[in-house]
Amino acid sequence: MKATQVAFFICLTVSKIFDINFYMEETKNEIVESVQPKIENKIVIQRKSNFELLRIIAMIMITFSNIASYGDYASTLMESGLWFNKILHSLMTVGGYVGANLYVLISAYFLCKTEKFNLKKLLNISSITALYSIGFFVVFSIVNSGNFTLQNFLGAVLPIIYQTYWFVTVYFVMLLVSPLLNIIIRNINAKQHLIICGVMLSMYVLINALTGHSFDMSRVDWFIALYFCGSFIRIYADKIKINYVLFILITILNFIVMTVGAFLQTDGMEINSILIVLSSLFIFLMFSKFTFTSKTVNFIARHTFGMYLFQDYFLFRSVLYVSIFNFPHFATTPYFILMIFACLVFVFVCALVIESIRKLFVWIGRNIALSIKTR
Repeated sequence: MKATQVAFFICLTVSKIFDINFYMEETKNEIVESVQPKIENKIVIQRKSNFELLRIIAMIMITFSNIASYGDYASTLMESGLWFNKILHSLMTVGGYVGANLYVLISAYFLCKTEKFNLKKLLNISSITALYSIGFFVVFSIVNSGNFTLQNFLGAVLPIIYQTYWFVTVYFVMLLVSPLLNIIIRNINAKQHLIICGVMLSMYVLINALTGHSFDMSRVDWFIALYFCGSFIRIYADKIKINYVLFILITILNFIVMTVGAFLQTDGMEINSILIVLSSLFIFLMFSKFTFTSKTVNFIARHTFGMYLFQDYFLFRSVLYVSIFNFPHFATTPYFILMIFACLVFVFVCALVIESIRKLFVWIGRNIALSIKTR
């Protein structure tokens, strides 16, 4: 599989698939946000739904990957003769890393323009994550007293520090250092910015693809590398020209190659595997080039973080994928794909209900605090 990756990368380079024109002079390009007219002396800024749609797609990829990873059916499925289910499972296994990369790129795209340290955002992420982890801990401790351990308690109360959700912990650290990264980004030109992206991708992606070995990399290192890539796309967006047809074809080909690799179990994909990274960048670039607004899309996207927290608590995974949806059974039946989408809908509805209840209590708390303050 390594040889396939290298050959594929060389073909991309030689044929100049990227077709990107980088003008190395400094630019003051600003992305024009979608702003509605002033209403009662207030400016209402509406989120760009292209990025919100991409956020939804990323979460769908992560959900499918979790089913493939924690559904406890892989060995049984591979021994069966259901080729469609096998291929579907192989495709699902590679999507999670692409989804995680997309989330980071989206965040970098918007964070790179902020100049102030956003303590409120950090506290918000911490409190919401703790709410889910504590809720799950209490429920599972009641159901089974064996789950009431010091380690589980600390992981519930301090989920960021104890990495109860690995993605949230790494994402939190990235947010923490983002003001420092933005200082660097504001004081370099396009050429220097591109060199930083190139060096970091070479260290963590290209060398690994060519030799099978790479520099020691933590997930924080990787998120920072993606931060520089996402910020470059944001700042120099008008200098990047893409060929949609070629990008779509190459992205599809990437997923075909990755799916075949997962199906044959010849190579383990990682978050920084070259085909994973290329697919992430290609998809992100395509979505960054068109804009639209949709209240429905934006509404669904607001609950993607809750979807992740709901489905990825370590004690709940087996309950969700094995006990509730019984994937060990349905994976070897024609109903496999139906159960996958049923699980997706179930996760979204549960996250929607939990988030609605949480926001209701927040609203009640704010009103109580306001009434006390005005007395």
